[in-house]
Amino acid sequence: GIQEAVLTSCQDPVRGDIITAHIVVEDTDVTEHSLLQRCRVLMPEHMVPKRIHIIETIPKSATGKVLKKYLMNGSVSY
Repeated sequence: GIQEAVLTSCQDPVRGDIITAHIVVEDTDVTEHSLLQRCRVLMPEHMVPKRIHIIETIPKSATGKVLKKYLMNGSVSY
């Protein structure tokens, strides 16, 4: 299952701003493709992330705030 998830808006040269999901999973059987298919079933099309990255941890500050800048610039290991 999904442990944590964060959505960011990233710039795509062709499509402009796109929704990207950064997800920490508990189960290694979960793939980007399976998550995307599940989102397409449960969410309206405009809310479905265009990219999904499975990551080890979500970067947070000492106070627990998500550090989105590290997610958006690729500083997190996928």
